[in-house]
Amino acid sequence: MLNKVFCFRLHTFGVVMGWLSIVASIFATIILSIVLAHGNERIDDFFFGTFKLAFVVCMSIILILAAISIVTSFLLLVALPKKKSSLVLPWLIDNGLRMFLVTILNLIVWIGLICNAPVKFIILYFIFIGALNVLGWYLYYGIYSLYRSFQALEDIKGSGHPFQRYS
Repeated sequence: MLNKVFCFRLHTFGVVMGWLSIVASIFATIILSIVLAHGNERIDDFFFGTFKLAFVVCMSIILILAAISIVTSFLLLVALPKKKSSLVLPWLIDNGLRMFLVTILNLIVWIGLICNAPVKFIILYFIFIGALNVLGWYLYYGIYSLYRSFQALEDIKGSGHPFQRYS
């Protein structure tokens, strides 16, 4: 488990990620809504058949998760002062699922680019998106470490005093 993420204590990192997640989720909801509503012409240029359907389905699921992420990010911010792991768990589930889908979506786009784009662009896209995916999973692991530290605190609080008598 991590103790720090980019030189931030886990608690500070949780606050930063909570606020950044709220802002990013609001923007993502707006942008994905516009893309899905008005982007059919652009989607037809890059994708065909099954790839187009997979792209639209992934984008729709990511849109739903972005809207849900506004709530889960707020729960993350509420969890920090209370040190409650149960309030961090929705953020982990939401973002883990979104990271998985974004990784699959990037693979679909990459396959679509292989058919239509120059090799230099494909390699640059793969390196850039690969680096962003690695960064995303690292940040996710930081919040997971925060979750595990809250669980450890809850276990210590729940165990009571070692000499406490039970009747």
